Order: sequence, then structure tokens, then C-alpha cells
Amino acid sequence: MNLGELKNRILVIGGVIVISILFLLLDSIGAASGLYNIASIVSVPARLEIKKITIGMNDWLGVVSQVASLKRENDSLRTINRDLLQQISELEECQTENENLKKQLGIKTGKPEWTVEGRVIGNRTTQDNTIQINLGEKDGVREGDIVITGNYAIGVITRVENNISKVTLVTSPSSNIPARGQKKRAEGLVSGEVGFILRMADILPDEKIEEGEIVVTSGVNSEFPAGLILGEVTSIESNPAQATQEAFIKTQVDFTKLDYIFVIRGQEL
Repeated sequence: MNLGELKNRILVIGGVIVISILFLLLDSIGAASGLYNIASIVSVPARLEIKKITIGMNDWLGVVSQVASLKRENDSLRTINRDLLQQISELEECQTENENLKKQLGIKTGKPEWTVEGRVIGNRTTQDNTIQINLGEKDGVREGDIVITGNYAIGVITRVENNISKVTLVTSPSSNIPARGQKKRAEGLVSGEVGFILRMADILPDEKIEEGEIVVTSGVNSEFPAGLILGEVTSIESNPAQATQEAFIKTQVDFTKLDYIFVIRGQEL
């Protein structure tokens, strides 16, 4: 229905309404009895027009309702599609990271068999900063082997049985891991503090380290190979008693939710 047709139909309906009001007035004074038959005949086209308009309006409202429903379905599908794309991206990223890690370890060691993948089967992170993994002597694991996930340092094997091993995490106060700032190269020893915070001590006063700087293992006089990530510097303090600096580090691994890990067997790195 175009705009011109709609205007014409509105005029017809308006005319019918005016005539109806006129007949009501005539009826009230008894003068309309002879005009009803004429009015009935005259009003037939108008009634048909009203019926057409009503049907048209119903059809139009139905179309509007369908459009709204389709829009809701389309929005829902867009959301589902976005979520699926995000999941695919995350899976691809995990796969890429895993492949890169295996290649990286293979290149460094020259012997991929020196690394083995395992899973965490027991987690005492909140009790004594240890985890238990499903690898042991039968897998060639021994005390002193390093445990990692991705490029992050996790801990060191401190007890080995045939099928399982105990890992002491880098968050343990007993850890003393030689480390350095990735940017300014300041060096110190990293150990665990309460609340999964790491403390990098014995930083010489003339060395520079910044908040936000990533701290990695230095590999100097340590079982840990160089370049494994320990965390990010959140604050720096001076230690006047020892004329050194201390940096506090936030770990970037949720140790309470560890699942897959790698053990670097032997001292090949």
C-alpha cells in the first residue's frame, strides 16, 4: 500500500464516521427512519475498504513481528558465532604454543627425548607449595629435574618414586632461583613469599629494575635453564641493612589450577 492509497482510505473512513454521527443526530429527532436503507447501500464500499485496511494492518503487524523475531535470532547467532571464533582462536593459540615449546626444547637440548610431558595429579599449593605429577623413575625423571608449563618456571623435582614425583614450586620460601630482569638485566635470587608473591633479593644498589619488568631465570649456577619466566615486578624496595634492593614479583601462573606440565630431564639445557 502506497502513501496515496493510504490517504484515500483514511478519507473514506473519515466520511463514514461523519455520516454515522449525522444519522445518530437525525435518529434522536426521529428523522432518520427513511434514510437507513440508503445509508446501508452507500456505506457498503466504505465497509469493504475498512475491511481491506484491517486485513492490511494485520498483515503488516505480522511482518513486523516476524522481522523482530528474525533480528533476535540473528543477534543470538552472532553471539554464538563470536564465542565459537574465540574458542577456536584460543585452541589454535594453545596448539601453537605447545608446538613452539616442543620445537624450542628440541632445539636447545638437541634431544627431544630429554623432555617429557605429564599431568598434575595432586595439588598442595596452598599447604606447602608442592604438587604431585604422574611421572617417576619409569619415565626417566630424577631429583633436580625442572618442571615448566609453556615458557614459565614451575618448580623442581624434589622426590621421585616409580610412578609419581613431588615438585617443589618456585613459590616455596625454600626456593633460591638465580634470576634477572628481562629489560634492565639486574640480577638477584628469587624465593617465594606468602600469597604466591615472589621476592627477588640481593639486587645490587647500582643495578636498575623497573615495575612492570618481566623477571626470568638467569641460568647461572642453577638447575633452571636461562629464560624461563618467573613473573612481573610489582614493587621495588631498598634494604638499607644489606645495602641492596628487593623486587616483589607477581606470578603469571595460577598454581592452584595447573594441569599439563613438562619435565626437563637431566641437565641438558
